[in-house]
Amino acid sequence: MSEVSTVRAADDSTSVVERVFQVLGALDMAGEPTALGQISERTSLPKPTVHRLLQQLIAQGAVERVGQHYRPGIRLFELGASVGRQQRLREVAMPFLEDLHQRVGHSIHLGVQHGGEVLYLEKISGPHRNVVNTRPGTRKPMHCTGLGKAMLAYSSAEAKEAVIARGLPPRTRYTITSPAGLSRQLAQVAEDGYALDREEHALGVLCVAAPVVDAAGNASLALSVSGPLDAPAVQRSIRAVTQAAAGLATALGGRTWS
Repeated sequence: MSEVSTVRAADDSTSVVERVFQVLGALDMAGEPTALGQISERTSLPKPTVHRLLQQLIAQGAVERVGQHYRPGIRLFELGASVGRQQRLREVAMPFLEDLHQRVGHSIHLGVQHGGEVLYLEKISGPHRNVVNTRPGTRKPMHCTGLGKAMLAYSSAEAKEAVIARGLPPRTRYTITSPAGLSRQLAQVAEDGYALDREEHALGVLCVAAPVVDAAGNASLALSVSGPLDAPAVQRSIRAVTQAAAGLATALGGRTWS
């Protein structure tokens, strides 16, 4: 079989993702840079395939070339540090989420502001789990969620403007879709210390959220209580979630988690 045929066979037998991870796994993460031939031997992939993948990884900062050898790039360490950081955040936050869940008995969320959206990091489901359609890893808009408004109210003017510039599409008939209306509500959130989502993202679901404010007075994190909440439940949730958010802010030592 020719070298070209061998490369084609290797490309056909495994997915690109699998081959990328094979190449990354063949690098010496703590020691000396690795030669192309060594990577080829360790992965059982043809040298042309390895070379092509390495060039793509170099372009993304995941691999660095040192002469004729290769080593992990700074991007891999950045990603690893980010994963470890999020795990540490969950470890610190979970006792507050669990206590909040025991106090209110509804679904509890921990969210972070990421890329102009709410990224849900953790959830403890309440009795109406089918109504509250979220899970860790879910992304939701900032303008029509309690978590989003709680964080946005404690964000820079540039962050607010960026959300507005992306548009405020309606999710339900209760969604705030005007920049002026959103600005008024964010000012109220900043004054009250909590945000309400009254069926603005999903019909039948109310949300009470509180920002986790850092030492600079900003919030890239927030906690929320969600479910088919009646008026007494909303009032209980306001007290409980603001106390939990303040406790988490203290436990984090005023650090920023954006």
